[in-house]
This record gives sequence, C-alpha cells and structure tokens, in this order.
Amino acid sequence: TKNQACSNRLETVAEIAGLCPSRLAEEIIVIGSVARGLADDNSDIELIFVTEDETTETERLAWLKEIGASDVQHYCGPLSERSSWLIFRYQKYWFEAGWRQKSSIAAEIEQILTAQVCTHERLLLASTLQQATAVNGSGFLRECQARLQEYPQAVQDAVIASALSPWTKDLGLQVRRVLAARDDRIPLLERIIADMHRVLRLLFAINRQWE
Repeated sequence: TKNQACSNRLETVAEIAGLCPSRLAEEIIVIGSVARGLADDNSDIELIFVTEDETTETERLAWLKEIGASDVQHYCGPLSERSSWLIFRYQKYWFEAGWRQKSSIAAEIEQILTAQVCTHERLLLASTLQQATAVNGSGFLRECQARLQEYPQAVQDAVIASALSPWTKDLGLQVRRVLAARDDRIPLLERIIADMHRVLRLLFAINRQWE
C-alpha cells in the first residue's frame, strides 16, 4: 500500500514521464523506497530510464535543462554497472536517475539466472527490479519480474559456496583468532561485519530470495 509521500512522488514521476522523449526513456522504472511504499517526507526518488539505444550525456543534460531540472550532478548510483547516473532536483524533490539500455539489463538478468555472476552487487539488480514499479510501462519491467520469479538451484549453490568460502580456509580462521587474542579491534570488527554479511547472504540463498 502506497502512503501519501509515495503517491505525491509518483505523481511527479508521471509528470516527468510525460515530458520525456521516447529516445531517453522507453520505460521509466521507479525503484527504492518509493517503489516499496516506504517513502517519507525526506525520501528522494530513484529512477531507471530504460532505453532502446545508447544515449549520450549531452542528450540527457539538455533534456534535464529543458524541463527545468536544477542542481544536476554526476553520481555513482545504486546500480551503476553499465549505467549512467545523475542527481537532479525537479520541483521540490531530489532524484537519483540512471540510464541503461534494455538489452544490457536483459543480458545481466540472464547472467544472474544462469549463475554466471553471484556477487551481492550483481544480484542486487534482481531484488531491485522485483520490488520496482513502472510509470510509463512498455511491459519490459513485467517481463523482467516474470523471469525473476524463479530462483534457480544453480544460483543457490553459487551463492552458498561463495559465502562459505572464506570460512573453509584455515588462514581466515587463524587470522580472526590472532586478532581476537591481540584485542586488535578494528580489523577484527571489519572481518566480523563481513562475516555477518555472509550469514545474511546464506539466509537469502537458503530461502531462495533475491538479496
């Protein structure tokens, strides 16, 4: 259920979609807290502009200027792999917007589903799209979500093996024991945090849920 903060932001996204030429967005996908129905008054708006062909930075910046966007700046976005991200302000909201080709997204989903990639950073695309919503839908997001309903056995095996790998090596365990004995807290905490992340990855994989 979308709250009022989400509804207000989605209305603004719909306005942007109406102003955006098809070359710069065949489909606009809303991700993050707005898509999940968790936005509040402090939330920005995260968008993926899905394009058929590659676009240039000049085109993107010119369009943002045309619609009256301000404070435009480059940004390493949440899904920066093979995409170009900008931060800008439109009306009273801040936006994080990434542009990416449809073929690139489809290819990465194929890599994920066939366990060619299994890092958290790469699997993040799956959970992000699974929880996303499209504003001016061409049907692409629906196609992606349909494919991601499956969590293949090969993915589960790859994630579990990757998460367990550091714990199967004697050196890794020995380092933790040495750091604990020395009361060397910062490097020990760094490893504990990484271990906690691995535990979470295991829980997601065991339950066949995208991270």
